[in-house]
Amino acid sequence: MKESADEELQRVKRQLAALQQLFDVYERTSLEQATRLEQLLQEHTRTEEALAHERNLLRTLIDNIPDYIYVKDAEGRFLIANTALARRMGAARAEELLGRTDSDYYPRDVAARYAEDEREVMRSGLPVINREESTQDAAGNTRWLLTTEVPLRDGQGNTVGLVGMGRDITGRKQAEESLAHERHLLRTLIDHTPDFIYVKDTESRFLLANLPLAHLMGRATDKELLGRTDFDSYPEELAGAYYKDEQALMRSGQPLINREEPGRDAAGNPTWLLSTKVPLRDAEGKVAGLVGIGRDITQRKQAEADLIKAKEAAEAGNRAKSQFLANMSHEIRTPMNGILGMTDLVLDTALTREQREYVEMVKVSANSLLTVINDILDFSKIEAGKLDLDLIDFNLRDSLDETARAFAVEAHQKGLELVCDVHPDVPVAVVGDPTRLRQVVTNLLSNAVKFTERGEVVLRVETEHREGDGVLLHFVVRDTGIGIPPEKRELIFEPFAQADGSLTRRYGGTGLGLTISARLVEMMQGRLWVESEAGRGSQFHFTARFDLGKSIARPLALAPGASEALLRDVPVLVVDDNATNRQILGRTLAGWGMRPALADRVEAALAALRQAKATGKPFTLVLTDCHMPEADGFVLADRIKRNPELAEATIMMLTSGGRPGDAERCRQWGIAAYLTKPVRQPELWEAVLSVLSRKGLEAGRSSLVTRHSLREGRRGLRVLLAEDSAVNRTLVDRLLSKRGHTVLAVSNGRDALAALETQTFDLLLIDVQMPDLDGFEATAAIREQERATGKRLPVLALTGHAAPGYGERCLAAGMDGYVSKPIHAQELFDALDRSVRSLSRYVPGGGTGPRLAEQNVK
Repeated sequence: MKESADEELQRVKRQLAALQQLFDVYERTSLEQATRLEQLLQEHTRTEEALAHERNLLRTLIDNIPDYIYVKDAEGRFLIANTALARRMGAARAEELLGRTDSDYYPRDVAARYAEDEREVMRSGLPVINREESTQDAAGNTRWLLTTEVPLRDGQGNTVGLVGMGRDITGRKQAEESLAHERHLLRTLIDHTPDFIYVKDTESRFLLANLPLAHLMGRATDKELLGRTDFDSYPEELAGAYYKDEQALMRSGQPLINREEPGRDAAGNPTWLLSTKVPLRDAEGKVAGLVGIGRDITQRKQAEADLIKAKEAAEAGNRAKSQFLANMSHEIRTPMNGILGMTDLVLDTALTREQREYVEMVKVSANSLLTVINDILDFSKIEAGKLDLDLIDFNLRDSLDETARAFAVEAHQKGLELVCDVHPDVPVAVVGDPTRLRQVVTNLLSNAVKFTERGEVVLRVETEHREGDGVLLHFVVRDTGIGIPPEKRELIFEPFAQADGSLTRRYGGTGLGLTISARLVEMMQGRLWVESEAGRGSQFHFTARFDLGKSIARPLALAPGASEALLRDVPVLVVDDNATNRQILGRTLAGWGMRPALADRVEAALAALRQAKATGKPFTLVLTDCHMPEADGFVLADRIKRNPELAEATIMMLTSGGRPGDAERCRQWGIAAYLTKPVRQPELWEAVLSVLSRKGLEAGRSSLVTRHSLREGRRGLRVLLAEDSAVNRTLVDRLLSKRGHTVLAVSNGRDALAALETQTFDLLLIDVQMPDLDGFEATAAIREQERATGKRLPVLALTGHAAPGYGERCLAAGMDGYVSKPIHAQELFDALDRSVRSLSRYVPGGGTGPRLAEQNVK
């Protein structure tokens, strides 16, 4: 029993323990559940508070936003509305709208229209975005709304209403109506003004045009012009000119004011427009196009043309005389060339003394006649307005010295003292026309020497006035000749007049020299006058204005090797649309050791320049043709200089024919050289060396290299001429003097040897057949003397013999070359260059030694 009781007790204890464990679990679980419930309650409270806060924020937002916000149920009743909507509909608070519909606030037809629109949104499920619609406010005023309405869906996706938003755009609509009214007024104004008004974009396409312009361009309405360009209505040349001007305007931002432009009307008749074009800028100030206005001035231009015609008719008598003289001079000049040429041939044949005297008199007379014809031609050109000045940099002192030297022999023969006095303050380098200046000075010196039997002739130059980059010079030619009576002083400046008719018979002349000189001086912005007293000489004064030229430096000469080194491996781009010209230039430059590349048009050239720059081997020199289709050399120069990456290239231009203003355009675009085709290799060689040798030394200051400047820049040779024929001496002297050389002329070989004992010369020109001592004998004597000194004087033979082997005879006699008679100028110059090649050095911009254009030219 006891055991069973213990077992029962143990069983009960176990049950109690299990109950205790169960109780502990229950107690623990209850505590956890209570804690969880408390946490959930707190979270619910926080959620409700956040929701209430968000609802408050949302309510505050929708009640303070100026737009109208609302939510409606499927029956069109307001479920939500904001304060702005309530005020618009005349309610005090937004809550007053809840449960109501639009019919409670709007007229029946308006409310019905709104209800139908809202039912369509709910029926189709498609939103309405930014619909403009008119309505009325609480005061009955018409307002405009921009409305957006979208379907409101429940959790199952069923449409249960809609959400809407509206914005009052009444102010905008009123502004649009006002703007439309102003546009209508403006359109009416521009369409009924007689001027042509238009707006274009950056590609010169029409954005706006008025009816007069449309009708001018053959269009019925202005709309037909929109999006089009001038190329759709005008010839390509005319449209291209408009396009070029407009693009330049938009690039520079500078307006064109009252530009007179040619045009065409709808029938193709020429017209004239007075155009003003200004840049059109966007909000950021960038050029976005242009605005233009033009006025038809065709009638005014026609009136001007009629006036010009009337003036021309009034001056027809004077011009007829000049034109007749010009035509007659040309007709006379043709046979005169034949007379002179045949006379030279006759003089080079075996003649008796009497025959030679007669023929020489013929040639002297022919040359005098040629001078007369040249005067008449110059006078005719001046009268016709066809004579222009060629402005280049030149050495004024050298030019005056050379001009005066031309009269040294004649003055010496008459026993006159010839003086050239240039004041120290006169600039050395000036910009002007050296040829025409020489013509004026030559005419005055010629008259002074001609009309003076004893005493002196003085050329004096002083500075009259300096201002900025210009200088006004005062020239005086004074003589001790026959003088001019007071009553005749003004007469001598009239054409075909002289102070005394008997002077013409005694001294010759046309009476045009002073007239031509006076006109030339006027073109140089100066005047010509005379001070004189009969029997006591004359002083001819003239002033002329010049720009100050670049400093004429005298750098050290470049030896032949240095010249080649300057060109070796220089990359040069040749641009020419003519394939033959490209190949010739390419071969020539390659033969000088340069590295040429070829391009046939502007775009190809620009591509080559960019590629060379990208590879780190940019072109040093660009040699371009001026006249090319599509875009010319000036366009290429403009695009190169506008691109900083390409602007370092030096540009040289070749042209088939210069045009007025080309020199200024070259300076504007930084073109270094401007040469006329066909360009000879020596001239090209000299120009290339000139621009390369000064590259970087005087950037922005170097003068334009031209055929004239190259000629002006050459240092002349001192030439000893031995020729027994006075006519030939005069001919060669004149040819070489015009080339810039200084000539001492003697009549035989013995006088030549005597001159060499007292003076230094760069070259001897000697006739092979002369009395007393001929050219062969004189050359042999010279070469014998040189054995002791180690020096060598270049000797060039003048010979009438052209038989085979005669040149070898001259070379065997110690001569360096020969020139056959009759003498042709270029053959003479080329022979001189070849003869002194051993002494030649290239001197950019000047120098102290002789230099040759053909040196080292392959």
